[in-house]
Amino acid sequence: MIEIREMRIEDYEEVYLLWQRSDGIEVCTRGSDSMENIARYLERNPGCSYVAFDGGILVGIALAGHDGKRGLIHHTAVEVKYRGQGIGRELVERCMEGIRAAGIPKCYILVVRADNESRGFWERTGWDLRTELVLMSKYT
Repeated sequence: MIEIREMRIEDYEEVYLLWQRSDGIEVCTRGSDSMENIARYLERNPGCSYVAFDGGILVGIALAGHDGKRGLIHHTAVEVKYRGQGIGRELVERCMEGIRAAGIPKCYILVVRADNESRGFWERTGWDLRTELVLMSKYT
């Protein structure tokens, strides 16, 4: 039976390894995905990030939070052999419940353009493609 619970920083090492082996997830090598930064993110956004375990084995993660205005779901991954069982959908719904509980009315997700499998998941779960937006970034 799959257990879903809020992510704790103690889950970090397993989560990081799942992110690294998951197609479509770009783990930041310049620090934003470091243990220190993820710990700060979890502390700032309680009730927004969730992990799934089968026994003691991590099989899914959805990292989420908000800036006070908009929610953002990051780095959602489910082990390949566990896909299609509703785990990703449940993880994301738990994240959305946490974001709604914080009073945030809208949420974003960033998806790698060429990752059709991930894009299909998000479209099937009700997310809209925003073609009028352009993402820009800059390292601080």
